[in-house]
Amino acid sequence: MMNLKLPRFNLIVQLMTGVLTTAVILSNVTTAFAKSTQEIVELAKPVTVQINGDFDDSTGIIIAKKENRYLVLTTSHGLEKSPKHTIHTHNGKTYPMTVVYNFRQSQNPLDLALVEFTSSDLYPVATLGDSNQSQVSDPVYAYGYPDIGGQESSSRSAQFTGGSMTSRTGIENSFLHTAATWGGMSGGAMFDTDGRVIGVIQANLRGLTQGIGPEVEGGSTPFNQAIAINAFTSAMPLSAPATLSAQDLIVDRSIPVIRRTKAHGFFVQGMSAYSQGDALSAINSFSQSLQSDPKYADAYFGRALAYAKFGNYTNAIEDWSSVVRLEPKYIKAYFNRGLIRYRTRDFANAIADYTQAIKIDSSDPLLFVSRGVAYYKANDGKQAISDFSEAVKLDPKYAEAFYRRGEVHSELQDKRAIDDYTRAIQLKPDYASAYFGRGYARCSLTRDRSGALSDFQTAVNFYQAQGKISEHQQALDNLNRLQRQPRLCNAQ
Repeated sequence: MMNLKLPRFNLIVQLMTGVLTTAVILSNVTTAFAKSTQEIVELAKPVTVQINGDFDDSTGIIIAKKENRYLVLTTSHGLEKSPKHTIHTHNGKTYPMTVVYNFRQSQNPLDLALVEFTSSDLYPVATLGDSNQSQVSDPVYAYGYPDIGGQESSSRSAQFTGGSMTSRTGIENSFLHTAATWGGMSGGAMFDTDGRVIGVIQANLRGLTQGIGPEVEGGSTPFNQAIAINAFTSAMPLSAPATLSAQDLIVDRSIPVIRRTKAHGFFVQGMSAYSQGDALSAINSFSQSLQSDPKYADAYFGRALAYAKFGNYTNAIEDWSSVVRLEPKYIKAYFNRGLIRYRTRDFANAIADYTQAIKIDSSDPLLFVSRGVAYYKANDGKQAISDFSEAVKLDPKYAEAFYRRGEVHSELQDKRAIDDYTRAIQLKPDYASAYFGRGYARCSLTRDRSGALSDFQTAVNFYQAQGKISEHQQALDNLNRLQRQPRLCNAQ
């Protein structure tokens, strides 16, 4: 047998795309939509209160409820002129107000204050967002009670205005926007497109050089300032009294829908480019998607596919690693990372990836076949056979699993290889590699020269018909050698 070539033991498996086809993606762009402005108004109205004093008026946001106590977030500067204030709710009721905490007294002063009122009525609590998720040019909305048109104190009417975020200032403590604000709206909420509070109205600026302070009298100007809600949530656990903790707040830090929709658009472009074989354009589109949504696991997955197609295995592995960090049960990411590691001969880590995938889904025979091949390449034939056997238990008609087990049995000089190859051929009559392997096993294990010649000839014919040039040549070489050397199967 020393002059016959062994069958090539390679894992012929395609990367799992793991994502929908472009046509399906386009028909299911998103199941979530940004809220309409009317929906945001309806959310803002019941959580927004007037704060009225003898010499100053402002606005506040109900952010927590503890039994019959309501905690309201507002600006500190809006409470400076009057010794006492009352809270007036959207349903026309007025309550005494108590200052709970002034954040200007904290280690890192902020123009914020916590106040409270007591009521047996039920008022909703605002959902806080993550201001760091909002980006320049994103739509934002202001809601509050301005002192305009001769209105003051409880006679003020609510105003809802829209604009966009224009820049960030003060190292994420505040941002500028173009939504109109007037005196009296300080302490009101800035909402994102999902209706979450991402800022507290603070100042109306006549120019970018104007310092932080109360609204300028006389109407709105192009750039207005808000305190980022993250400045409050970051300072609150350290600065706020024991009466309020982070667990008392409703916080939703997910990516805004508008960002997810934009990210999905780039994702669709990336999948379209990938399906057309344009890996470089796909990488660019997926990268833009991730700029919009850095936690978009499918975009990392798609970019990894494109990197792999482009031959950049290092970046592909890095992106699939990002996928499983974001979604630990993303089975196709483990599979593909394992496959690339197999291709780069990192068999130990390939086995680890396939093992993790099997922990998630132990019913997929492909995972066992893939790990079995990696075990074989790592010189662990016993584990390889165990995995192939598990695969055929899961799917008794899985021809490749029988073929793979036959290869290992053949390597181990185990005559059961012939039975495995035969079963693979029964399941897949044009399985050229199974004929090739059986021919080798018949010659080396049972000295069946006639059967080996027949199998090699069949393999030659099928390989040629299937256009597999190198495999065809290898089978033809074995056939020719065996024909020229009748005693070859008897060689030790």
